[in-house]
Amino acid sequence: MNIVVLIYWRIEESKNSAKDAKEAVKGRIPLFVGVMDNSMVRVKDRIDSLNGLAIDGVVATTPFYSKCTDEEIIFFL
Repeated sequence: MNIVVLIYWRIEESKNSAKDAKEAVKGRIPLFVGVMDNSMVRVKDRIDSLNGLAIDGVVATTPFYSKCTDEEIIFFL
């Protein structure tokens, strides 16, 4: 088994992986794509990059490494 360590997962790489996953599952199961990142702007960029790809949803957490107020978290969701 190979172990891969990613320092930074570029948006284009994430989009390509989502496309590959979509082709692999062929609609047999729902496909949710992880869009977690360090800032709200980058999470939105990740979501926007998936436009046109027929996925079932995204998996997101509130941005880590950033201190967010309760209002910012609610706005983010």
